[in-house]
Amino acid sequence: MKVLHLLGATEDNGGILSTIRGLSSAGADLGLEHAVWVQQNFVQVRSPSLRYLRSRHALDESFNHFQLAYRAWKSSSELMSQLAAEPFAVLHAHSRGSFLVALIVAYRLRRPVLFTNHTYANRQGMYRWGAARKRLRTVLLTPRMAQHYGLTPELNRIELIPECCADRCFELPLRSDVQSSQKPVRLIGVGNLVRWKKWDLLIRALANVSAERRRHIILEIWGPIPNQPDALEYARELQQLIQSHQLETTVYLRGSTNDVAAQLHQAHIFVLPSTNEPCSVALLEALAQGLPALVSDSGGNVDIVRHGQTGWHFRADNLYSLSHSLESITENSVPQFSPIEIRDSVRRYSAKQVSSDYLKVYQGLTRPS
Repeated sequence: MKVLHLLGATEDNGGILSTIRGLSSAGADLGLEHAVWVQQNFVQVRSPSLRYLRSRHALDESFNHFQLAYRAWKSSSELMSQLAAEPFAVLHAHSRGSFLVALIVAYRLRRPVLFTNHTYANRQGMYRWGAARKRLRTVLLTPRMAQHYGLTPELNRIELIPECCADRCFELPLRSDVQSSQKPVRLIGVGNLVRWKKWDLLIRALANVSAERRRHIILEIWGPIPNQPDALEYARELQQLIQSHQLETTVYLRGSTNDVAAQLHQAHIFVLPSTNEPCSVALLEALAQGLPALVSDSGGNVDIVRHGQTGWHFRADNLYSLSHSLESITENSVPQFSPIEIRDSVRRYSAKQVSSDYLKVYQGLTRPS
């Protein structure tokens, strides 16, 4: 079965593409072939490689609603021509721009299309409306996301299927000292340097930790800077924040990496400061390697990290709650978790399991009504 993922991406920054890579790697054994629809100038920088279909007009996201709608209409005609040349059994949309394309194509072709929502949108009406369309099947990532949109899977024909991490993450050796009492405690954050990730909150929380405690902490943030004006400005602000609090020997912005697993293996604790994180692939990868995680008590984090069992929650957007959690970690006053139990807690999120879940939905979409 051939599946075309509608994304319209311009950059290879992980996230949704990481999940699609996992599905592609695990899908061969299930008879699935995956391809991705991206912008014409898209350049792949991560591995494993994927098969791409390129579009002149596709757009994954824009704050300009008129531009988003116009590009969706233009790219839908382009997609129709591509599908005439190479049919795909399933069209699987992922971004806000491709959501509109999926709606247009679904009604032009008179066939159902799948849309996976990867965001906590402030304006929810469009997605609730889309979930009621007969030809658009919706997937949400976690129960908390379904609650955010006011959609009940049993009543609204909604599927709950999370992001996934590669199966190989569960085969890597576990560190025996992930919660070592040795100093310094190595914290790691993984994700794009964009505002909604709230790396600035984490840096300010570290600055709020007593100087004595802070001496025992090293924070490394791994992630690319998207080629967007605000992301570039945000990266400059983070550097200035580090300098203004004299954290140059505590906080390191390491940039992009193609080997997240190796960086996780060097850390003691994974940290994710963002609010309403949908379902972080990096978080899943960290837990799969047995690392406990310190996350905000919002979004998919609540569904993934068990407070007091596989990590800790701090109050979302609360500087003092996060600072207190960091202090507790350096005081060794936190419980010791089993790396094996942490890994086992996220086996549900393996690419093999998530691929199997999607296969059932794909088969339902292609079954004659």
